[in-house]
Order: sequence, then structure tokens, then C-alpha cells
Amino acid sequence: MVITGVSKEIPERIKQLVYLDAFIPENGESLFATLGPKGDEMINPFTKDGFVSYFLGTTSPTPPTDVPQPLKTFTQPIHFQEENPKNIPAVFILMTSDQENDVFAPFAAKAKNKGWEVYTLKGGHYPMRDQPDALVKILENFK
Repeated sequence: MVITGVSKEIPERIKQLVYLDAFIPENGESLFATLGPKGDEMINPFTKDGFVSYFLGTTSPTPPTDVPQPLKTFTQPIHFQEENPKNIPAVFILMTSDQENDVFAPFAAKAKNKGWEVYTLKGGHYPMRDQPDALVKILENFK
């Protein structure tokens, strides 16, 4: 959600968009809207006092650790005028795991439909923690 919003606000300052196991919202969508009817249901068990705890696997017991994020980051819609105002190149990196229903697979398909390059790495939602060398190898392609 953040990368999409920033790319619409200051496109002149962005050379490349890398969606890493991410959501690709349409204009006017919130994160909940991108997930469809099950979004609210999926997040509710992890929500307390307006914050959402990490829900995509186990968290790290040592720093860097996962911290709760504000619920509004899931409910606030993003608004923009143009899809890609400066034709910024974009790629998608999908983390594949043994999960039966991968949350981000539909967004990798959406990226492919947009003509973006789609990379896959085996592992959980945090490749920078699980396999940093493989992630760096992909990112080095975008210098």
C-alpha cells in the first residue's frame, strides 16, 4: 500500500518499484478491500486496541522483531489519479511457502498481467530475514 501511495505522490523521485510480497491496490481500495471479504476475518484475531500483530508466520524472538502496526493501515483507502504517471518500471517478488492459500499469489498474477517481471523465492514473508543473499541477488538486477 505504501509503495503505491508514494509512487503516486512523488513519481519523479522514484527510479524503480519493487513490490516485495505485497498488495497492489486499485484507486480507492484499502488493504481490506484488496483482500476481499476474508480480509477482515483474517485480521480480526490479530487485532487489539487499534493495532494488528504480525499474522504471516512466526515472529523473530531476537531483533529485528516484528511490531504491531496500526489497524488504519488496513482500513484506510488509497487514492490516486493515474495508474503510473511517469511509467516507472515495476517488478514483483513473490515469496512462496508451503501455505495452502498464499495471500500474495493473486497480486503476483496481477503484476504479471500488468506486464511486470515477477520473481519468486521460496520462504516466508520476510526474505530479508529468511534468505537475504537470494533477495540481494534479485535486487542487484535493478541498479
